[in-house]
Amino acid sequence: MLINPIKKNKKIIFLFLIAIFFAIFTTNFVFAQGLEVHYPSIPSEKGEITITATSTAPQYIKYIFNFSLIIGAIIAFGALVYAGFIFLTSTGKPALLNEAKDRIFSAVLGLAILLGSFVILNTVNPRLTVLKVRKVKLPYQGILLKDTASGKEKVFFTSVSDFGDFEPSEYKFLSPRDKIEVTLYSGLNFSGTSTNLIYYNGDTLKLLSDVYRAGMDRAYSMKIKGIGPGVYLYKETDGNLIEFGPVTEPIPDLSFYDFSNPTKIRIKNGPGTNFLSILYNKKNFWGKDKGARVFFQRQRVPGGDCNPTSTCDGSFGSLVTSGCGYRGIGPYLNSGAASTSTCGNIATSTQMVDINKQDRYGELGGTSLSLGIAQLDTSSEATCTVTLYKKVNYEASTTANEKCEIHKFIFEPEAIDKEDICGDDWNDNVLSMEIKGRCLVLLFENRRDNCKLIRPYYCWSSYGSRAGPGITNAFVSDVPDLRAYPIKKEATSIAIYPYK
Repeated sequence: MLINPIKKNKKIIFLFLIAIFFAIFTTNFVFAQGLEVHYPSIPSEKGEITITATSTAPQYIKYIFNFSLIIGAIIAFGALVYAGFIFLTSTGKPALLNEAKDRIFSAVLGLAILLGSFVILNTVNPRLTVLKVRKVKLPYQGILLKDTASGKEKVFFTSVSDFGDFEPSEYKFLSPRDKIEVTLYSGLNFSGTSTNLIYYNGDTLKLLSDVYRAGMDRAYSMKIKGIGPGVYLYKETDGNLIEFGPVTEPIPDLSFYDFSNPTKIRIKNGPGTNFLSILYNKKNFWGKDKGARVFFQRQRVPGGDCNPTSTCDGSFGSLVTSGCGYRGIGPYLNSGAASTSTCGNIATSTQMVDINKQDRYGELGGTSLSLGIAQLDTSSEATCTVTLYKKVNYEASTTANEKCEIHKFIFEPEAIDKEDICGDDWNDNVLSMEIKGRCLVLLFENRRDNCKLIRPYYCWSSYGSRAGPGITNAFVSDVPDLRAYPIKKEATSIAIYPYK
């Protein structure tokens, strides 16, 4: 007869503890979109732990670990109090007395395990309780702004025409010096009095009031402008052309930076840089249908002298190359005047090219979700051998035509079955590939045909009809079985680029 009251009390105590938990902690939370969640500070062995918009994964894990210790201690203490209450009221009730003793023992044991584990870890090796991971280099970083009145913090990567109800009062740059310039405006849409932010990347935030120009008390919009070499993406938002860049590392998901589906691209090279970029319509560097396009600044390559009237931004020395023998096509290449020895669909570092077009380097149909980036190797020592096989695991018969070695770089994608690539009978049957040397290999599902001057965008075909490059995958190392990738065994065109 004593069991039912105990079960009832257990439910009451459990609900009571849950109510206390939410009463204590939810009052300190402010839920908002993105990076605007505010967590309460909690104690640790080295002071308080506070989660902000710039907190790293190890800091989050450390926060959760310490938070769990605190919650566990509260629950164990509540269980101990409850067991003590049962013990005090169990006079003349042996069953309740034994249950109370068991509960007290369990609560004390739980506390000992909870706290003892941390003490033991610190005694054996204090570094076991210090979480560290290798810092991952972000492809692009921005600026952290804080609204002191609301306590909200936001990280911005691109310009903002209207802050809305967010009133920035403190700031800190998250990007290295000489990567971006930030200008705040006292009006909407980059109007009114402007203030250029002084670069600051300290441990604490800096007051914006210290850098505001006279007569400016708050910012309503902000312009972020990239400086230096890199890849720049653009898209129109609220009537303004917004810039994102310079990007110097691959981005598997452009939506992380709220910059999916850009419409224009620009490549700015500097001393020692020569960027190659690939936009895909799928996340994690692959494309489907009209799903990929390669961009790089026009290069001079062997095969003829660079025409004095065209732009030659570099030289590949004595590299053996293929696929640059066509004259200029459409608005992306010099028409008529271009030397047959120039490759690339971006003429100069100041030219912005429409992304959603077709040319001999691919096609995008309005969707761009990931960005691959590499540095072209312009040295004459760059070498590479790509070997294609018709069987998995690099197997090939010594008598059959099951192996094809390619000893040249192919800047413009070419059909694999061309006589100077692999020859006949090499369509839709590549199952494995070996790569020797530092080269980036792109495989395309559809055939890259000769582009016609009168119909410049009909460069890719699929069973005789106009199409984009189809499924596209990029590789930098051996692939024992291409069927494990979206391209499977459907590759009909290839491009090979030397990279640093």
